[in-house]
Amino acid sequence: MELYGLPNLQVLELADNSFSGNVSEGFSSLLSLQVLNLTSNAFSGSIPMTYGFLQSLVILSLSGNNISGGIPAELGNCSNLEVLQLHSNHLTGGRQFAKQMYSSKKLG
Repeated sequence: MELYGLPNLQVLELADNSFSGNVSEGFSSLLSLQVLNLTSNAFSGSIPMTYGFLQSLVILSLSGNNISGGIPAELGNCSNLEVLQLHSNHLTGGRQFAKQMYSSKKLG
């Protein structure tokens, strides 16, 4: 799924549909995106590393799909990310990702 010509799109809510196939890298071109909600679909494959380019992203919800593999370290580049919902998938490496995120934060 490619979405072009929407440079100011901030919210993309596609939850509770029957979308299937691999999680699309096409959303990575939406650089103003603050909310990406793909919850409760039938997406599979892995989380694209290119989601780390979404610097404005505040909420990423991919729960309730068939996503597998690891959580890409590149998500740590999403410095504004406040909500990351990944439950009800088949992901690995959650503890390693959480440890990486904690260690990358500057504690004062």
